[in-house]
Amino acid sequence: MKKLLALALFLSLPVFAEFSVTITDDVGLTSVIVKEPVRIVSLGPSNTEIFFALGLGNRTVGVTSYCDFPKEAKKIQKVGDFVSPNIEMILSLKPDLVLCSGGVQKELALKLKSLGIPAVTLYPKDLKQLLNGITLVGKATGTEKIALKYVEGLRSRINSVKEKVKNSAKPKVYLEIWNQPLTTAGNGSFVDELITISGAVNIFSELKQTFPSVGGEEIINRNPDVIVTAYMDKAGKIKADLVKRPGWGNINAVKNGRVYDEINSDLLLRSGPRLVDGIEELAKKFHPELYGK
Repeated sequence: MKKLLALALFLSLPVFAEFSVTITDDVGLTSVIVKEPVRIVSLGPSNTEIFFALGLGNRTVGVTSYCDFPKEAKKIQKVGDFVSPNIEMILSLKPDLVLCSGGVQKELALKLKSLGIPAVTLYPKDLKQLLNGITLVGKATGTEKIALKYVEGLRSRINSVKEKVKNSAKPKVYLEIWNQPLTTAGNGSFVDELITISGAVNIFSELKQTFPSVGGEEIINRNPDVIVTAYMDKAGKIKADLVKRPGWGNINAVKNGRVYDEINSDLLLRSGPRLVDGIEELAKKFHPELYGK
């Protein structure tokens, strides 16, 4: 009888599969992660947003000083800034995984890997690569099913906007990122892609630089129908001065009251999942007739 009870207990125990995944990241580095990470460090704001979106906030033990969303991220141990994170502090946190960001952190990723710490770098150039990166994070952290479902939801929202605006006229848009010098978004930038998906035309889409400087006269000559600003930490503070610039009163966007400075710049410039929020916000500005505005 005791043997039967012991056998029944044995058969009822869960079987734990060994965790081992191989990840090739956005800069071509390969990492083998041999145990499910329970202590992770994020070295970029967009990465931190991905962690929290996948329910990994409670595993995140270190972030950069720029990681400010969601608000819970502000309470996590800081390991320096985006450009020069403190490797000694990172090591002191004993991470199972470090998620690096951008090409500037490739050398740091190599250093961490040489010390036996898996380091994965996300460096998306467009929305497709961003969504693939979220799935990659899911695979690296044992949350792949959650990541796939989350990405499916993001894709659905993107497609919903595309469907909504597909038959509408496309306004010409100037998006200003800075004013000294005047800086906008060119071809190959996330912003250019967001404007297109949202049913509009970026007036500087032909420029090959990601964030080119442009002249005020050229903006006036191209006469955008809509102007959007995306200054960091200055939402709602640009429009009053912008509309007073010499000659800008002749621009259609200014004449028709279609200058918008209230969109959070993180929704347009931070290469994380909230870019989809940015698409929806832009679509509402470009096509108020479709959104009851």
